[in-house]
Amino acid sequence: MAEAVSQFGLVGQQSVAAAGAAGIQLAPQPVPVTAGAAAGEQGAPEFFIDLRPRFVKLPDISVKENINIRYPLLPPYAFAHIYWDNTAKELLYSVEEVLLTDTEKELLKLIQLGLEEMINISYAYASKSDLLIKYLEKNVQSILAELGAKVSRQSYLKIMYYIYRDFVGLNEIEPMMHDFYIEDIECNGVETPIYIVHRKYQNMRTNIVFPEMKRIVDFVEKLAQKTGRYVSFAKPLLDGSLPDGSRVNATYTSDVTTHGPTFTIRKFTKDPLTPVHLLGYQTASAEMFGFLWLAVENKFNIMAIGETASGKTTFLNSILQFVPPEARIVSIEDTRELNLAHENWIPAVARVGFGIPNILGKQYGEISLFDLLREGRILIML
Repeated sequence: MAEAVSQFGLVGQQSVAAAGAAGIQLAPQPVPVTAGAAAGEQGAPEFFIDLRPRFVKLPDISVKENINIRYPLLPPYAFAHIYWDNTAKELLYSVEEVLLTDTEKELLKLIQLGLEEMINISYAYASKSDLLIKYLEKNVQSILAELGAKVSRQSYLKIMYYIYRDFVGLNEIEPMMHDFYIEDIECNGVETPIYIVHRKYQNMRTNIVFPEMKRIVDFVEKLAQKTGRYVSFAKPLLDGSLPDGSRVNATYTSDVTTHGPTFTIRKFTKDPLTPVHLLGYQTASAEMFGFLWLAVENKFNIMAIGETASGKTTFLNSILQFVPPEARIVSIEDTRELNLAHENWIPAVARVGFGIPNILGKQYGEISLFDLLREGRILIML
């Protein structure tokens, strides 16, 4: 963590009482910045975080006890550290984030409380992260100006990172969402560590834990908002897709999962894998893909069957590359997972209804897979 912390430094050791009426005055650095200044004024900091996908080649190490690797996730704010824990006798995945002093933590709490009062509905519907960051930064500077707080550039950037992480991102697991090698993120309840499935080093325990019931309940609610789905005590099961295409399954109450709310996030690659990729991974032979190509061209029915996380969606994505680009595709899913390169494609997703089911067991506003299939047939016939 020394590399990340050294880039920011530490802002004094003076403890300052956190009170909105009195404001907060941080210990000044050689180049103090008044964060309440407008973004365009000289000397006012501007927060930037590089969200571009990054691929870091990891070494092949046969002996797990020799693994000790650190690579960037959201540099210079968050890094992944994979190492062998001699005490637990297992490989651990540690998320290392830039550290806050006690004073910065108190200031961050005040800013978060202020933002909760200031954020309007236009923020909730915004989709571009860069616009969200600018919107948040403007409000953060207004709050700091109202508090009369002066912070160094280093402190300001650290605080803005945590504001981004908790308001735009997915809180503690946001750095892991930017790890190319992570396939699954699994939380089994409150006070239990989160586990991941790593492409290179398989299953690992992480240092991320939800210590309180309220925090994990709030997080599951946030996942539901991100997926555009509804979750409650009456409907405690969540199944949806995040804006980046990741699949989310979660439970909301402890009467369904006794350890408390749980969630699993299955990440997908941004660009779908092609048959060439799968040939390189030795998933299937060239002869098999040749046979499937002929089957697709001659409009044969094809079924992809397998257990959970066996690669059904990945394989289906790849063989759909054989569909002619001018042909129309209508996909029907419970939860959006397919990611096709075709422009002539209608991705249809079933919708859960609400209210008391009618005599046929269907809720008001519900759109079933059969409804979508019937509509899809009409579209193709037209």
